[in-house]
Amino acid sequence: MMRTHDSGTKRVWQLSYNSDSRYRAPMAKHRKTLIKIFQLIAFISLWTLGGGSAWALTLSCDNQIVDEGDRTFDVLRKCGEPTFVYRRFESLLFAYPFGIEVQDWYYDFGSNQFVRMLRFRNNRLVSVKIGGYGSDYVQRGYCDPQEINPGLSEFELLRRCGAPDSRYSHTEFRSQRIGTVLTQPVSVQVDEWIYTFGNNQFIRYVTLVNGRVTRVETGEPDD
Repeated sequence: MMRTHDSGTKRVWQLSYNSDSRYRAPMAKHRKTLIKIFQLIAFISLWTLGGGSAWALTLSCDNQIVDEGDRTFDVLRKCGEPTFVYRRFESLLFAYPFGIEVQDWYYDFGSNQFVRMLRFRNNRLVSVKIGGYGSDYVQRGYCDPQEINPGLSEFELLRRCGAPDSRYSHTEFRSQRIGTVLTQPVSVQVDEWIYTFGNNQFIRYVTLVNGRVTRVETGEPDD
């Protein structure tokens, strides 16, 4: 129903949807369409956010080149099983529960070579990074608490200190900054690992976000 209100020479038009059911169905239909459009835009943004790689590195396994765009099957065939795999699900808030699977594969070729980290998104290789020198996994008990610092990957933390005494995981939505622009909120996996060392050493509470240490807190001495 259309109503008009005169206020001097100014006429205000007001459309009342509540009083006429003819407008309700079209508005509900348009609302669903807009939600789908926003989800599509968010999904495309997620691919744009994650697909662009700042590293143009490749990996050679037995003279076979592993390059961006390869499938996990291709990498397994060329390089064999990775030393360690970290998996998570990534979604934009407005696209949830739609998203992509992210896998970080670590190859440790020994102490004379650098560790390689390969990132896959939806089964396609999108980046290859180089870490520090590789080494064999250490036995638990040889971990120096002072070496647990922000920036370590989950793989590096496990290699240095072994599995934690306790762990807790949950998912959050956080905005990411690209230059001066904040992205839409993206799901991140947050883990808290707790290490005890005995001998009256302080407990360490380690926070990891998407498989990388972001904060280390010191607790009470462990008797």
